[in-house]
Amino acid sequence: MFDREKGRIKVIFGERGANFPYSNNLYLEGKEVKALVDAGAGEEKLQALKARLPVERVYLTHYHFDHVVYTYLFKEQAEIWSNPIDAPNLLDLRQLVRTIGITWALGEEKVAAWLADLQADRIKGQSLAPWGRQEWLWSTGRVDGTYPYGEPVDLGDLPLVFLHTPGHTAGMACLWFPEEKLVFTADVDLTEFGPWYMGEDGDITAYRQSALALLELPAKYYLTSHVPELLSKDEFYRRLKEYLQIIDHKHEKILTLWRQGLSVAEIAVQGIFYPARFQVDPWINAWEQLTIRKHLQLAEGE
Repeated sequence: MFDREKGRIKVIFGERGANFPYSNNLYLEGKEVKALVDAGAGEEKLQALKARLPVERVYLTHYHFDHVVYTYLFKEQAEIWSNPIDAPNLLDLRQLVRTIGITWALGEEKVAAWLADLQADRIKGQSLAPWGRQEWLWSTGRVDGTYPYGEPVDLGDLPLVFLHTPGHTAGMACLWFPEEKLVFTADVDLTEFGPWYMGEDGDITAYRQSALALLELPAKYYLTSHVPELLSKDEFYRRLKEYLQIIDHKHEKILTLWRQGLSVAEIAVQGIFYPARFQVDPWINAWEQLTIRKHLQLAEGE
């Protein structure tokens, strides 16, 4: 059931290599509290966990779909905890869609229509982004508590600290386990796609700063949400350097096209972030255009 173990920390790798819409999760076997960190490993895996072991609390690192999708499995038995900044998005889907960077492109009326169709289960077929998934409804709408940033939390012989690591979202938390010397880096994830800061609350500079700050911890092990490996500090450092360079490569591509006279919409269909063929999806195109604007704004300040 567990793919790796470090003392009372049990690792559940996400299905399909932990690629979106799945993610790696942790089961924390504290003497006082048994907790799950994120709920995106896959329905089958999390149903198996639910059947065999108690889950009294679910800690969500942030509000994105692949981290909250299977929270509904535990709503009857567990408290749902979020960081204080992202909690409003989990309580209100309209707020979530605004924060994640969709409302600016679709407008309030289309967002309202989307939500009505979702609630009526009228959205059929598959989309590239997960905007048709009923789990948006099932796994949001409730937050029972918020955890503090930067303060020790002890689940019973299992101390941890929730680190505020903005950039991916405004509130995202990474988890530091000082006794095991392990960091759960959430969506500082080292994937080939590169850093994702495409929502309204995403921030390129903050992302880079948060990622580099993780290296300052006296850690031996690093686990991301989307790489099914437990990494040494040296390996994490090596991959992180390459990962953050993706920001710079994409930045230069955007500036080159902008200097050639292309508009933001024209640059978007070049597929700098998501492949050009994915731009037919309105959510993906909204993210693409919003992120191009972020890079142009960054360039203005350079």
